[in-house]
Amino acid sequence: MAELMWERTDSLGDRTAYLSLPVDGGAADPEPVTYRMLDRAARSLAATLQQLPVRPARVLVAQAHARHVAESLLACWYAGAVAIPVSPGGGRHHTDRLRKILKDARVDAVLSDRSGASELSRQLAWAGQERVPCLAVDGTVPTDPGDWRRPGHATAEAALIQYTSGTSGEPKGVLVSHRNLMANQQAISRAFGTGDTTVVGGWLPLHHDMGLIGQLLHPLWLGTSGVVMAPWIFAHEPLRWLRMIGEHGVTATAAPGFAYDLCVRGVPQERIGELDLSGLETAVVGAEPVRAETLRAFTERFAVAGLRRGALRPAYGLAEATLLVTATDRDSGIRELAVDAGAMEEGRLEPVGHGGRPRTLVSCGRPVGAQLRIVDPESRAVLPEGEIGEIWVRGDGVASGYWGRSPDTRRVFDAPTGDGETGFLRTGDLGVLDGGELFVTGRLKDVMITEGRHLHPHDLEQSVQSASPLCGAATVFSVAAEHEHVVVIQEVALGHGADQDLGRLGETLRSRLASDFSVTSASIVLVRPGTVRRTTSGKVRRSRMRELFLSGSLDPLHTDLAAEVRELLCVARP
Repeated sequence: MAELMWERTDSLGDRTAYLSLPVDGGAADPEPVTYRMLDRAARSLAATLQQLPVRPARVLVAQAHARHVAESLLACWYAGAVAIPVSPGGGRHHTDRLRKILKDARVDAVLSDRSGASELSRQLAWAGQERVPCLAVDGTVPTDPGDWRRPGHATAEAALIQYTSGTSGEPKGVLVSHRNLMANQQAISRAFGTGDTTVVGGWLPLHHDMGLIGQLLHPLWLGTSGVVMAPWIFAHEPLRWLRMIGEHGVTATAAPGFAYDLCVRGVPQERIGELDLSGLETAVVGAEPVRAETLRAFTERFAVAGLRRGALRPAYGLAEATLLVTATDRDSGIRELAVDAGAMEEGRLEPVGHGGRPRTLVSCGRPVGAQLRIVDPESRAVLPEGEIGEIWVRGDGVASGYWGRSPDTRRVFDAPTGDGETGFLRTGDLGVLDGGELFVTGRLKDVMITEGRHLHPHDLEQSVQSASPLCGAATVFSVAAEHEHVVVIQEVALGHGADQDLGRLGETLRSRLASDFSVTSASIVLVRPGTVRRTTSGKVRRSRMRELFLSGSLDPLHTDLAAEVRELLCVARP
């Protein structure tokens, strides 16, 4: 990636690499950063790293501003070091995660900014790494870029350690090589038809795969421009993301499905006239199972703003594969499959029979630059089309393993199939092939076994979310008492009545689960918006929500628990 950036600077020096919108969401003019400005800053910072008493091999990058993140990543590669991007945010959860990463990564230096350097220094001291230098890139006296020296043979094979917690909360560092990066960038371009006239824009966090690889680095790989908005601006006002698309000529964007849902619910009808989405060619939908209702609702609501039918492009990927694995084809449109939910619970894909419960699956397309198998997770037998199993992936974009975790690397990244094929990544995701296209059905470890049936939490989540206009984000998991019990944590819009109304809503949710899934004894917990925890890529952290529930750390608006679950909580919280 460093060599490519040097080429870009020589040929595109004065072209805008990024247009960075104000991080405070204010009215200040966007800040343009050219390829030459980016290269010069990266050389200066790389020279600073090279002049440290111990030349760093692994550098933590923890910043809020897109320009600083880009400069720091390039500086690491210019200096022959591995970059470790992490969230600059605060709060107890962030601190716990940062401490785990510092303990695991054993970094040699930290690149921060003035707003976060003091806290990072404290965390380094807590981890017994107080001698690790912590540099504020916006407060350090710049080193002369002419002092920088190309690292030559000292260049690390790994480009990034991408820490991903998945839904378990235990961060693991994915070793992404420069070769992985280049291969996946090629796959992204092939899948979505991006080129040197594409303008990539979005609000995704820049320390995780979707924002880092697809939003921050892809414009540099293409030799084009990117527009970057801070994530908290989108969270505060989703309208700003859509407005940015029209105002700055964005042609390609991406987000998890919940973001499109939030726009449908959170953008007032009278404000849609302010938008111009006619230039948007590609809006990738990923990071969690794609809902047909999401695609339809977003397309229909924003058609009056010029949104093209077919602009939304479902895709599937994960950090362990750098980013992209499959994507839908622009010309073929989005495929939906109406299947029998009961048959799915038994691992089969079948049409809805008379009296059967329907479930609609959305295609995530075909593999791009990768090979894909659906495998029985127990026997490792490769399954034919129409049978549900674990998604296994092999290709140049698949990372080499987890940093410092050899047993996990062997188990996850070098899996052999039953018929002797080797070198596959076990994704932990469940899916099925139909007509060569991938339909993601759930997570292997999230599957709940209730009354002898295999239920996927996101199916139940989708059901309860659609039960009432008051319902927002939801998470569903099971707890083990005498039997497995389903627990629903449902966010509820505030200002809609008293406890009596919440009680009726709880009854509505339980009735919906009984009619849709024959789950007759679900425990219902209604909570305030923002309670449901998500990973950095937008996936619901069901394991974490289970922990909070069992420890009594939630602050519910209303609860209606099965007797066995109440007894379990008394035991768990003596």
